[in-house]
Amino acid sequence: MQVEQKKQADAYTAIQVVYTKTTADIAAKTTLVGTYTAAEKAEQAKLVTAQATVTDATAKAAAAKKIVATLTSLIPALKEAAAKSDLAVAQAKTDQQLVAAVTQLKVIVAAREATFAASTKAATTETARLKTAQALVVATQGAIATAKTNLANTQKAITALKATMTAQQAQVAAAKAATD
Repeated sequence: MQVEQKKQADAYTAIQVVYTKTTADIAAKTTLVGTYTAAEKAEQAKLVTAQATVTDATAKAAAAKKIVATLTSLIPALKEAAAKSDLAVAQAKTDQQLVAAVTQLKVIVAAREATFAASTKAATTETARLKTAQALVVATQGAIATAKTNLANTQKAITALKATMTAQQAQVAAAKAATD
């Protein structure tokens, strides 16, 4: 009789240990659900920022490229006009209005050259920024997909563990009743 009681007590202890482990596993998986949910939310926020950067960089790069395209053909014509104006000034050095007009033309040419240089640099910078943001969008979308997959798998595991736990509860009750 004592041997049988010992077996029943051992069986009860064993199923209780398994049940306790299942409970701990559920708690750990539940914590993971929170972690994966937070990770997904963080990645969603990154995605919004990256998409805004893509939009902004696209607009800025396009604007800079438009200026570069316009000035690419304009600057040589302005330089040629300034060179011809210098010849006219050389022939009429005393005409102050002509000197002032040529000086103003040179200021305009210098300003357009500066704008061209700045726009060329902006086009390059914004294009690089655009590529970086596009890569971040792709990476972030991948991270979101991974977080969603991890979340779904963890939730499935919790469901399976809860089903196992229900069966274990019945086993614990039966083992407990056998020891009483």
